[in-house]
Amino acid sequence: MNKERSLKRMINAAFLIAISIVLTRLLSITTPFFRIGFGSIPIMIAGIVLGPKYGFAVGGIADIVGFMMNPMGSFMPGFTLTAAMTGAIPGWIWSMTEQRKERGFSKTLWIIVGIFCVGLVASIFRVGSLRWEGTQLFVGEISISFVYILGAAGIGVVLVAATYFQNQRGNRNGSIGRLFMVVILTNLVCSMGLNTLWLSILLGKGFLVLLPARIIVNLITIPVHTIVLYHLSRTFSYFDR
Repeated sequence: MNKERSLKRMINAAFLIAISIVLTRLLSITTPFFRIGFGSIPIMIAGIVLGPKYGFAVGGIADIVGFMMNPMGSFMPGFTLTAAMTGAIPGWIWSMTEQRKERGFSKTLWIIVGIFCVGLVASIFRVGSLRWEGTQLFVGEISISFVYILGAAGIGVVLVAATYFQNQRGNRNGSIGRLFMVVILTNLVCSMGLNTLWLSILLGKGFLVLLPARIIVNLITIPVHTIVLYHLSRTFSYFDR
């Protein structure tokens, strides 16, 4: 029975790797400073459903195989580590909040999230002011196209509306608040933390110079990814059968 369950988990992991590669390499918007896409969602699902070890493996393998199939820039092991942690961290948080829910562990994590968010948003004002020039938003030295912002905002509005109407029909397997906590903590460590560090090394720019633009992007992607995970939460039990 254990062998059969392990085989099913390996098959599900391979399926999630394939989805992540397609979403990351073919269906994402990539700029020199950030990437907007949904490739991290299958990796986070792997961590939540299959466990942190599988999540770590799915993220790492998806990044390496994806680079071999469709390289986007030079290979850097740091980004592979980030992809692996994108799967491992949700698995750890999901299991910890489930085991210690009655002890107020979730409230402690929310306090930590709040402190980090305040600090990260405050860093925008340290580095430079926000300004519009033409069709681009400038955060310090980094520009973000208005088209990207408008597109992501539109997707977010549609998903929020869909979530509201779906929520009237019944609860999902995963609490949206719990999923939001998983996504924001994962993005704080991986996207805003590790990936900003790797980019600062590759581009030769200061960490705090790159950070504000990545905060702006994550303010859009975090709620969008949370809502997508919420709508996919019914499939969680399928992957873990």
